[in-house]
Formats: sequence, structure tokens, C-alpha cells
Amino acid sequence: MAAKPFSNLPKESYIAGFTAIAIALHLILRYGTNVPPGIALLPLFAALLIGGAPLVFKLGKSLIEKKFGSDLLAGVSILTAVLLGEYLVATIVVLMLSGGQALELYATAKASSVLDALAKRVPSSAHRRDGSVVVDIKLEEVRI
Repeated sequence: MAAKPFSNLPKESYIAGFTAIAIALHLILRYGTNVPPGIALLPLFAALLIGGAPLVFKLGKSLIEKKFGSDLLAGVSILTAVLLGEYLVATIVVLMLSGGQALELYATAKASSVLDALAKRVPSSAHRRDGSVVVDIKLEEVRI
């Protein structure tokens, strides 16, 4: 059975991708067509609802657990932008937050796989010279 190409992506990757598409669609509708501004905002509302709400909810849980970080500032920025009616700004912050989290997860996974590969290459034996003969011994038997 073939592996699905996107089956192991974190949800932050999907949120970032969806948000980027929503921003692009908003800009096309807003500046490339003659639709009313309210209609052009619909992709942003969808991105904020589908992507922003889970991120803000997760940040709220972190706040309750008293885990403070720079992501909390992004959550406050999203809420403030929505309250001020700056939906494009809020959506861009959602993109930045989800994209940053997705990149962090990717980098962590990549570093872990490289460390695993390095650990597999650790030698399990050493060479000891007895006169003119070289003998392989286990690392546990090496003494100074």
C-alpha cells in the first residue's frame, strides 16, 4: 500500500496552506473583480474561523496552564485585529503563527531523524593491536 503524501503533515501545515489560499482569494476578489467588499471578506472569515479559532483556543489553554510565550502575543494580535475589523491583518497573523509552528515541527522532526541516523552510526567495536595482530573487541572491553 502506497503512503499518502500528506498523511504525516501537522495540522498547522493545513491551517497555513488554507490561510494562504484564503488571503490570495480575498486579494483576487477585492482587487481583481467588482464584487462587493463584504463578499471579498468571506475567504478571510473562513480562514479565521477554520484556522484562527483553533489556534486562539490552543493559546487560551496555554494561558490557563500559565505557559507564556511569544505565541500568546500573536493570539492577542489576532483577537485585537478582529475586534478592530482588520480581518486581513488577523488572517496574516494566523498565517504567520501557523506557518511558524509548522516550520518548527518540521525542523524538529528533521533534526530528530538526523540524530537517529547519527546514533545508528556509532561504532560498536574497536581495534586493539596485540603485537603485529589487530584484534576487534567490543567497546565495553576498551580500557585505558
